Amino acid sequence: MNLHERRVRQDDEAHRLGSMDTAACLAAVEAMAGVAWADGEMLENERSLIESRIRLSGFDRTQRKRALAALEAPRRPAEIAADISDARTRRFVLEQVVLGSHVDGHVDPVESDYVAALAAAFEMSPDEVVQVELEIASFYARHRQHLAHAASAGAMRTLTSRATDRLT
Repeated sequence: MNLHERRVRQDDEAHRLGSMDTAACLAAVEAMAGVAWADGEMLENERSLIESRIRLSGFDRTQRKRALAALEAPRRPAEIAADISDARTRRFVLEQVVLGSHVDGHVDPVESDYVAALAAAFEMSPDEVVQVELEIASFYARHRQHLAHAASAGAMRTLTSRATDRLT
């Protein structure tokens, strides 16, 4: 990804994060931390992604402290869902968590379980989760320039395959 593309993408993420209320934005960060910790460890690339979201969020000092604390001890999906009431924000958070689950190039079963638990807490059906996954995979199939590294390309192929398998 070149510098211009990175800026455009960061500006879009900042706009999307900035348009959410503070509780929803914190919940998104906590959910991303939750999926990163689902397999028992947070890898450096997972931490880096979440820290970039924290930087883009515009949190004040207190909010930033809470968000950084989530990197060490995220809340459970049901607790996160309690902070997000509208369907559009819930979907956005789920999209971020699905993307976060693929950041290392593969999805562990416990990460899939976390995504499913969050979706259930959001009162989203398994079909809605598959739809989110297919939309993400489709976007990256059309916009490969947004894939940061080769592992992400493989992860998007896996995402498409997994979602398609669940539909059949």
